[in-house]
Formats: sequence, C-alpha cells, structure tokens
Amino acid sequence: KTNVLVEDYTGTWCGWCPRVSQAIKLLKEETSQISVVAVHVGDNMQISKSSALTNAFSVNSYPHVRLNRNSKWDGDQPNNLGAVTGLLGSPRKIGLAMESSLNDRTLSLKVKTQFGFPYTDLKLVVFVLENEIIADQINFTSYFPELDRYTNSDNQPVSKSFIHDNVLRESLTAVLGDDIESSSTQSGIIYEKSFNYDIPSDFDISKMEVVAIIVDKDKQAINSRMSKLEENQTFEKQ
Repeated sequence: KTNVLVEDYTGTWCGWCPRVSQAIKLLKEETSQISVVAVHVGDNMQISKSSALTNAFSVNSYPHVRLNRNSKWDGDQPNNLGAVTGLLGSPRKIGLAMESSLNDRTLSLKVKTQFGFPYTDLKLVVFVLENEIIADQINFTSYFPELDRYTNSDNQPVSKSFIHDNVLRESLTAVLGDDIESSSTQSGIIYEKSFNYDIPSDFDISKMEVVAIIVDKDKQAINSRMSKLEENQTFEKQ
C-alpha cells in the first residue's frame, strides 16, 4: 500500500505556516494514506538534526512542504489536496510494518520491510514524533478562527494555544537514512531492524508515534508508514 510522505517545514514564527496546517487537517479527513512529519525550525521544537534536512532539500523559505522528499507542495495547499492524493495511484513494491513495546520510558521498536521487487541502494529513516504540543503560533491566515488571537510586540497576529501535531522529536537513524544492504532488499525478502529509545521525561508518551520511511539513492521516499506506540502492525495490501 502506498503512503505519501508529507514533510512540513514550519515554525511558530511563520505566519503563513497555518495554511499548511489547515491543508494537512483536510488531508487527514480525506485519506489515511499519508505520513506527516512537522520539521520545526527556529523555535523551541527544533531538533539539532533538522539542519541536515533543511540543507539537503534547500529549505530557505517557509512554509516549505516536501512530498516524498521529491516535489514541493506549493501555493494554496488547502485547495490543492490533489497534489498529494494524486500520488497515491502509484503502487509500491515495498511494504512496511512496525512492532513496538514500552518498558517504563524505553521504547523498543522493530521495523520490518518486505520487498516485492529487487531493489538496490535503499536507506531506512525512522522518526519519533509527538502530537498535541501547545504553543502560540503567529498566524497571518484566516484559518483556525476558533483560537483566541492577540497582537505581539512586532504587531503580528498570534493564535493562542495552537495545537502542533506530528512534531519531529528525534531521528533514530540518520535523517537522510541508514543504508540497507542490497542483499536484504531482494524480492520476497523481509528486512528487519530494531531500535531502543529512551523517551525524555518532558515528552508525552501517550501522544507519541513513529514513522518509518524507505528512501532511494536520490533521497526520494519510495514508501512510508506511521505507527502508534505499542502497536503491532501487519503489512498493508494495496
């Protein structure tokens, strides 16, 4: 089953970024076949590893949204969901499934990848995400009118208590991926890789999830999948 990777480069200081938040909200209502990662830059949700992503994909203006680490999702995103859903029609010969468990705050994760075609030069990316982080958001748009607004010291409109979802908290691999041996990516093979991660005390375990991504030698995502913690998945069928 094909899932589209949507990487949203954003920040609480970015006044037009709520437009993308609205588009992602609409996307989630339309399809479950997306993997969303919010890469924060220039605010207190930024992680040090995010600079490797912004450098690799020449992110120098915001909002900036990458689809499958390939094309940009530009313009009026809430009225152009087809740019994303149109990518779902290309079946992928790679399946992903995750199994995870928690021991106190230690996450044990196994990522399984099944190949229906012989591939070479693939990499695995695994991100840890957190949902429902509350932080005020500069908002130049008319979206999210239900939130109270105020004007900051720079005379900018700010939405109070904005809910930030899919926030990139940690990468368990290199952000551009760890190599998978070509002998493990042949047709019919199931490749497995295990990780252990100690979740920091200020992260809310109940609101966390993981996403696994398979990328090719051109850094493009071939397939991806999200998982809640303590979920045991089977491979999805197209």
